[in-house]
Amino acid sequence: MKALGKDSGVAVLLLSLVVACLTFDRLASAEPPPSTFHDLDLRLYFAPAVDFVRASLWNGELPLWNPFQLAGYPFAATLQPALYYPLLTTLTIFPTTTALSVHVVVHLLLAGTFTWSYARSLGTSPIAAFAAACVYMLSAPVMNAIFNTAMLSSIVWLPALAWRIEALRRDPKPSNAAWLALALALAFLAGHPQTFLYTAQFCALYGFFVLALRGESRLRASAWLSVSCACALLLVGVQLLPSLELVSDAVRGSSSLGMAAGSAWEELSRLSMFSLRPGGEAVGLPLLTIPAAVIAAIGRRRREHGTFLLVLGVIVLDLMRAQGGVLYDGYSRLPLAGLFREPSRMAFIVALCASGLIACALDNLRTWRLPRIIPVAIASMLCADSYLANAPNFHYAPLARPDVYRISATLERFAKAQASEQRFFIEDFFQSSRLPHNTGQALRIFVNNAYEPLLPGAYARMFEIPAATMWSGLLTVLDVFKVEEGFRPLQQKKEFLDLFSVRFYVDPKGEVGSGNPHLSSKLREARRVQLADVHVFEREAALPRAYVAYDYRHLPNETSAIAATKQPAFDPRRTAVVASSGDPSLHAPSVSSGMELTAATVTRVTANAVDVEVRAEAGGLLVLTDLDYPGWHAKIDGSPVEIHRTNGIFRGVEITAGAHVVQFHYSPRTFHLGLAMTVAGAVSFVGLLAMRGRRDG
Repeated sequence: MKALGKDSGVAVLLLSLVVACLTFDRLASAEPPPSTFHDLDLRLYFAPAVDFVRASLWNGELPLWNPFQLAGYPFAATLQPALYYPLLTTLTIFPTTTALSVHVVVHLLLAGTFTWSYARSLGTSPIAAFAAACVYMLSAPVMNAIFNTAMLSSIVWLPALAWRIEALRRDPKPSNAAWLALALALAFLAGHPQTFLYTAQFCALYGFFVLALRGESRLRASAWLSVSCACALLLVGVQLLPSLELVSDAVRGSSSLGMAAGSAWEELSRLSMFSLRPGGEAVGLPLLTIPAAVIAAIGRRRREHGTFLLVLGVIVLDLMRAQGGVLYDGYSRLPLAGLFREPSRMAFIVALCASGLIACALDNLRTWRLPRIIPVAIASMLCADSYLANAPNFHYAPLARPDVYRISATLERFAKAQASEQRFFIEDFFQSSRLPHNTGQALRIFVNNAYEPLLPGAYARMFEIPAATMWSGLLTVLDVFKVEEGFRPLQQKKEFLDLFSVRFYVDPKGEVGSGNPHLSSKLREARRVQLADVHVFEREAALPRAYVAYDYRHLPNETSAIAATKQPAFDPRRTAVVASSGDPSLHAPSVSSGMELTAATVTRVTANAVDVEVRAEAGGLLVLTDLDYPGWHAKIDGSPVEIHRTNGIFRGVEITAGAHVVQFHYSPRTFHLGLAMTVAGAVSFVGLLAMRGRRDG
């Protein structure tokens, strides 16, 4: 992107100094912070995800699928791992804690640099632009987002998009359309759909606003803006198509107004000398924002921008109050708006509006013929206040304590000593520092629990999740948790452990050992293994991960198949049920054979492939207790065969008697189509830049 002038290098240097001071002052000189509620997403979700991506890429594999949580799910399609976001994925050359730390530092600097560029594009002075950059970079929404990797990645692109929209307004040309497309694509690929939705809504409103100001070149600017959006759509194809496939049949329910209100921004909780700090997700803006808004709206310079930013900021503050506000009820009826809770996450838009207002106000002060030192002093006060007020939130544990996310060492050693295909069920206790929700990803072991906000709908139907429940994969075989707390108590506890081939039950708090009546009877036959810091129960009679069922029957659909697995008479060791789609293609087996299953051997598991070796005593159905999902293909001895949905949600293939090698591999059509779109988008992006070169020539 074209530099804005000689002041840009100085601004970036000064912003780098601020980030460096923030990092070393808050972390190097302070006591290492303990794990707290605020870093839950980082500790329980993003750190294991980066671990998994790093390990897969170092093994030469793009992790489209996650086989290590539940019975597997489409990892890349869930968005938040941000597999295709280059500013995170390229950092996996470093160890996980280093990668996460570098990610934070880089994105804080980007937030400041983009806000500086946006303010300068409005024609404000370097001092005004620097104050705006510090206010946004050090605002509470940005500081809070350091614990949510995808959110931080996403919100730094809001000022970049405003900057590029302004550039397109001033000079409608191909290169400006190209850079806007790239910024929009990166905001989506960053992996946080909620903040991207808010960003896209802001861009739409801002785009209409600047087009209204354009005058005679409005049509040309509109045309290049449309080209930019089309190019961005192509660029994100590799992420967009698989995600749309997942969303079309996903667990995620709509957020009710009541859920939104529970996390809404409500009132001022404290008033510091220079700053106001709202409750909930703090906006954390300098108190001088209020007079700055008035000056920007009535001043002679950039009055239109000041008025727009002021009105938009007030509207967003009202929306953040959910039912306590005036507009949220109508807003929630807009497309996609009802999918998310916590409207207080809109705070980053307020922060950018405030930054723009501050830049415009400081620039207007120059017309008042005040001594030059006064705008400089006010800008310095704004920067210092933002730093002192919000820097205490910057307790970033990976930088200060590289070992804070390590999982129970004894469990890790125990798990690695078992057969590689064995499944664990880790009883999930909220905020358990030794056993994060996504332990399977981190240790590369198979765990029948997960924390993933977007899961295939087959799980919801299998576990009977209510349609409007914000369930994220947390399961329990204890009766002490409720659905409202985010957990799904399993009514048929032992049957679930059997059906999912769970061999090891992990109790991190000794609930079973203390005689918990809800669970002890379910593991009465299990062998207890006492580790140093967790209790492990081995179910020696657990169903194998892969096996041959010789008796199986067809049912008309998935619903009837799931219902059949929950009947008391259903025994997965003797029979299987297949959900037929269209005409049944399986041969009708003898339902009276009485043959018990034959265990198969899982010889290889990677992110996108599973290999099984089996010696069948007769013709039957090879069952793999991994999720059946579009994009999985199977071969028997090198010949393609059809996969049948078995026992409700798993994969099954028909085999004949004898020894066979069965290979499952994940290669979804949506990925290949999306990749073709992304390549076309990259060609379009380069073409737009080349058009500038020819024009300059």
